[in-house]
Amino acid sequence: IVRDSQGRKMSKSLGNGIDPLEVIAKYGADALRFMLVDGSTPGNDMRYSEKKVEAARNFANKLWNATRFVLMNLPEDFQPGLPSEDKLDMSDKWVLTKLNQVAGAMSDNLDHYEMGLAAAKINSFIWDVYCDWFIEIAKPRLNSGDAEQADTARRVLVYVLDKALKLLHPFMPFITEELYSYLPGHEGMLINASWPEAKPEYDFDEEAKQMEAVMEVIRAARNLRVEMKVNASKRATLILKPAPELMNAFKGAEGYFMRLAAASGVEYMDASAPNPEKSASAVTAGCSL
Repeated sequence: IVRDSQGRKMSKSLGNGIDPLEVIAKYGADALRFMLVDGSTPGNDMRYSEKKVEAARNFANKLWNATRFVLMNLPEDFQPGLPSEDKLDMSDKWVLTKLNQVAGAMSDNLDHYEMGLAAAKINSFIWDVYCDWFIEIAKPRLNSGDAEQADTARRVLVYVLDKALKLLHPFMPFITEELYSYLPGHEGMLINASWPEAKPEYDFDEEAKQMEAVMEVIRAARNLRVEMKVNASKRATLILKPAPELMNAFKGAEGYFMRLAAASGVEYMDASAPNPEKSASAVTAGCSL
């Protein structure tokens, strides 16, 4: 049963009923549908929440804008398809690994009728992994002037978006069908497309762990800037003391630190060396900064 926000059964006497047509007119059918699925558990009642419907609408807007960004950066002669593995960088391998993980987990959830868990997983992947991280990481490569790097970034962006739309389609059929129709190389309608399956060849566990370590440093640097009330336009030198096994990965990720952690430069120190005077510090799983 769908109950009101206070957990009461909807009834005329209480006047707490919800007209779904009014909700759809205000937020869209996809938003209402996603709210009813996301977080639901089999056999349990759920509470209707207009804030959750609004959040689902915002999620749809986020996906729409992300797709617009990707399509705006595609040349007219773009040909979809992943490049060879040797052309993929650490962030590409990370997002492909995360996509593999979510595809496998969602398939298992749906096999066990765990619709709410499956919806939550694709929501988190699209919002947190694809939009908040991978698109931001890909932007410098798209504008780098290196044609090969830019083409690789475009191909991975489109490939992951294509698979993400297919995974989201059971929960938000209308917006995903519309966005899928704009993707280059799409065949027919999304509703008839095959369900994405996890592919072992796209499991890059080592690179994914390295990328997660890089992201932890970026988060820690951002938190330090907030705590120290550093102006967003002011850059600072980022001094790292990484674990030996992460040194090469961090050196390859200096561009990410510069863009996403507002670093003016990146320097490295031995783990036993004292911190410079008048510096803020933080510790992550694989690095001190």
